[in-house]
Amino acid sequence: MPRWIDAVKTPDDISVEVLSKILSEEVVQYSLSPLGRGVLSNVQTLEVTLSTRRIKLIAKFRREDIPLEDLFSIEGAFYHLVDELEDFNAFPFQLTKALATGTYWLLLEFISNVTTLDVHQSCPMNEFDDLIYRLAKMHDYCWMDSSNSTEIAKTLNK
Repeated sequence: MPRWIDAVKTPDDISVEVLSKILSEEVVQYSLSPLGRGVLSNVQTLEVTLSTRRIKLIAKFRREDIPLEDLFSIEGAFYHLVDELEDFNAFPFQLTKALATGTYWLLLEFISNVTTLDVHQSCPMNEFDDLIYRLAKMHDYCWMDSSNSTEIAKTLNK
């Protein structure tokens, strides 16, 4: 289950202490760098050096210039739902897991070896039908099942 950490609002709020708490391991150092792909949020890659290994994460922060106050509450609720999936691989997209959520940010596991499309360009025509089908399946799973809808609504109304 992702941890709720509301003290983080910007990349400047990330610290060795915060990361150590989230990861339940000693963080030696970390570095943030802009991913450059976010449209609605400030997306950063987070390289973390632990005492025994290095890991890569994705940190998403709310952009001040886009007044979407509920964006991370909604996305955080989605990741809480994902965390409870019985068959994680049955979902129509490869999903990551959230390690922490908050009003202004999300911390996600990094998925390597995945094809990404530029969000500033349209979807390639040869992938359009498949994308629409997968989005429909995702929304059907998340919103049409009344038990899932109820859980998301409860999370949003906290």
